[in-house]
Amino acid sequence: MTGYQDVSAREAAFDARKQVYLEKGLSEEEAAAYAASVCPPANASEQATGYAADILSPDCTEKTTRFADTRAYEWLSAYAAEYGFVLRWPEERQAATGMVYEPWHWRYVGVENALAIRASGFSLEEFLALERTKL
Repeated sequence: MTGYQDVSAREAAFDARKQVYLEKGLSEEEAAAYAASVCPPANASEQATGYAADILSPDCTEKTTRFADTRAYEWLSAYAAEYGFVLRWPEERQAATGMVYEPWHWRYVGVENALAIRASGFSLEEFLALERTKL
């Protein structure tokens, strides 16, 4: 499990991901856009807030979508909201979040919000947009 990551660690991760796309022949702008969809830049990373956690299990120790097939993911899906966590980038909400599906990435939003988000079926972005219309 990983939680807080400082800005320099996030910058290094983003730069490494961007370099992969540059080496594939993408322009600087395209490489940055693709990199941001899988590894947010340091100034946009939830890891730097301390509110996000990447959670894995002994039967899936790498950050892959295979984590979604584990008992740990099954438990998180059923109970994480009761502890204030939501799956941050759900597979079926990729268009709304702009991020690729990461079943290992969970975000603390508080119990009340997590339960409401789970009940709505929305992503955090969609839920916040809906709540803003109520102001």
